[in-house]
Amino acid sequence: MPISTPAPAQALEQGPQIGQILLLLLYLALIFAGAYFVTRFFARTMQHGLFLPAKGDRPALGRHIRLVDRLSIDREKSILLIEADSKRYLLGVSENAFALLETSDAPPQEEAEPQRAPTPFRDVFTAWKKREEGDYAPKE
Repeated sequence: MPISTPAPAQALEQGPQIGQILLLLLYLALIFAGAYFVTRFFARTMQHGLFLPAKGDRPALGRHIRLVDRLSIDREKSILLIEADSKRYLLGVSENAFALLETSDAPPQEEAEPQRAPTPFRDVFTAWKKREEGDYAPKE
């Protein structure tokens, strides 16, 4: 059986298919880039509170009650440590109920540990990249 080569007409028919694939890849790249920038925009504006009204215009949120810590036990169960009016409450919370486990006095404010901000992904990725390159030195 002889090997047949595609006729010029068939080769021309394949041209638009390649163009359509490249156009589809361009559209996908634009969609992913748009999603990236939109989520980045919302993350920054929510972090600075730009979507909320000015402080004088909104009610005080969490002025008297503060979530100190949360420990997830299960997908539906967790333990909460809540501080309210110089008391600390240890609560067991599930999907359908909650229970008061313990009550104690809150430590003075100067003894409380400052909350550490979460590490940005950029720093985590940079540390991982350095570790892969062999330039990793643990920070003290």
